[in-house]
Amino acid sequence: MSNRNGIDIETAMSILSNRGSSDAHSRTNVVSSSEDDPCITTTKQGNISEHIKTPHTNACNCSYTPIHDNLTSSTTCEPCENSSSSNNNSSESQSIFFYQHCCKMTLLEKLSLLFQLQRERVQTYTLYDTGLQMILSHGQGHHPTVDEYTALCTNVTATFTVLSNSINTICSIMIETSKNQEEKINDRMTMNEIIPWIQKLQQLEKQKLQFTAALHLEKIRLYYTRSIDESSSEEDITNSTTKQTVLFHQSIKQLNISITNVIQQINEVMDEMQSIMLDLS
Repeated sequence: MSNRNGIDIETAMSILSNRGSSDAHSRTNVVSSSEDDPCITTTKQGNISEHIKTPHTNACNCSYTPIHDNLTSSTTCEPCENSSSSNNNSSESQSIFFYQHCCKMTLLEKLSLLFQLQRERVQTYTLYDTGLQMILSHGQGHHPTVDEYTALCTNVTATFTVLSNSINTICSIMIETSKNQEEKINDRMTMNEIIPWIQKLQQLEKQKLQFTAALHLEKIRLYYTRSIDESSSEEDITNSTTKQTVLFHQSIKQLNISITNVIQQINEVMDEMQSIMLDLS
């Protein structure tokens, strides 16, 4: 299973870049970052660049920041160099255990587990949004850094990846089992019916996560724009800054609409699977 089921900042930025050419001046250039440990890399945007530092990037793509800044991007950080092998072995063992455990479950038990994982995914979104609000509300005069949001993204990405991979594993087992002629024909028919819904759920959840990441970036940018307005005298506030604030509000509104639409589609998918599950009970 691929581990690339977390927050993709590059994709989120592409969503923002499609907002329209009229606000192209308010976009910052973004360097691609690892989906498993997303780091937001920004360039100049007025005085905002004074508050944002480009995080160090290691070859291992982790968020570890060395004491000295003279390490190149080809350097693997010491913590990862010491623990990557054991972590990979542990993750692989857990994946194998989960697969074997699911193989022993009945179809109803698999679906019950899938619903539990989906509930945990909803809870993770709440933690993701709450984490951003906490970062943005540390108090007047505090400018949230990229490191703070990167740490939040790293933790949330780890959870999303586990949940998504677990659901993918359940789906894969159903696909394998549905082809087994020794299985009950009713179970095989049910699995063939529900597999497309699980796949659609995963696609929608990926869209939702991308929209949510884009929404967070816009909220951060709006926060910095407001900070500039509050710290400047009226004559220093340019029309450009005011226009950017309006554009950010418009973008946030549109992203919230997009997220709401995706959530509605996710709920419809879950209702369909719930109906199938009830037929098994």
